[in-house]
Amino acid sequence: MQNGRRVIFVISGLQSDTARAEEAERIVNWAFRQFTMETLVPANETVVEAPVWLGTRSRIGLTTKDGVNVLIPAGARDQVKVEAVFQSPIPAPIARGDQIGQLVVTMPGAQDAVTPLLASDDIPEAGFAGRMKGAVVRLGNKAYEATGL
Repeated sequence: MQNGRRVIFVISGLQSDTARAEEAERIVNWAFRQFTMETLVPANETVVEAPVWLGTRSRIGLTTKDGVNVLIPAGARDQVKVEAVFQSPIPAPIARGDQIGQLVVTMPGAQDAVTPLLASDDIPEAGFAGRMKGAVVRLGNKAYEATGL
């Protein structure tokens, strides 16, 4: 074990305990040199803020339950891509811990790692006046987008 990482493997076909021990040491050293464990998102840290539709607040933080740690080939950190995927805007009411979307981590040569994105707070539905204001703002934005300006 090194820095909280453990490498597990099985060796067979070698003639002696000494040969197995030497090969095991080579494999362990290679594994720790060639791969690093990276924390992309610490636990309970807001990953992204998302717009809320007809809620008492206009935005909500999205987080992960346990954070996101990935094993990355040495020197490939700049090739890792992280994307928050969710439907926007998120309709109220929203309860803390509701799954709102997914955090997708993409690395060359590896399968995508997908982690649920969770609501960081409760956001109740807005009252009548708040819903009317939200509807007017949304219609105004859609009209502006339609003009292509």
